[in-house]
Amino acid sequence: NIRLTIEKCAPKEIVQTAVKNVEKLAEQKNISISTEFLLEDNDLVMADFDKTVWVMNNFLTNAVKHSFQDESIRILVEKKETFIQFSITDTGSGIDEKYHRQIFDRYFQVPGEHQNGTGLGLAISKNFIEKQNGEIGVKSSLNHGSTFYFRLPVS
Repeated sequence: NIRLTIEKCAPKEIVQTAVKNVEKLAEQKNISISTEFLLEDNDLVMADFDKTVWVMNNFLTNAVKHSFQDESIRILVEKKETFIQFSITDTGSGIDEKYHRQIFDRYFQVPGEHQNGTGLGLAISKNFIEKQNGEIGVKSSLNHGSTFYFRLPVS
C-alpha cells in the first residue's frame, strides 16, 4: 500500500539527485556517469519525486554493480509523445532475453549472477512507476550491456 505524492517534477533534478547518491559507488570502480537531456527545460513530469529518485538509484546501483572497472554509464532523458523517458545504459555483461519478462518479478535474480541482493529492487521499481501511471522496461542482450528505462507522464 504505497502512498504517493504526485507533483510536477523537473527531470533534471530527479537525475541529479540520483547521480549524487551513487557517485561514490561509481568512483570505487572508476565508472563515469554521463547524462543527456533531449527535452525542453520547462518539460516536467507528474511524479512522486522521492519514489522516482529511488527507482533511478536502483537502476544506477545495478548498472554500477554489473559494469566492469573503468566503464561508463549513460543516462538519457527524452520526451516521447506524452511521456518523458529516463534510460540508464551500462556496458556490463547484459541479460539473456529469456529473463527479460521475469526481471521485474519479486525475488527474481538472473541465474549465475553471484550477487548480494534480495531480488526486490526491480519489482519495487516496477510498482512505483506503474502506480504513477508510467511504464518500465529493459533492453539487453548477452555481452552487450543493458538499458533499463521508465516513462512517466508529461505534466
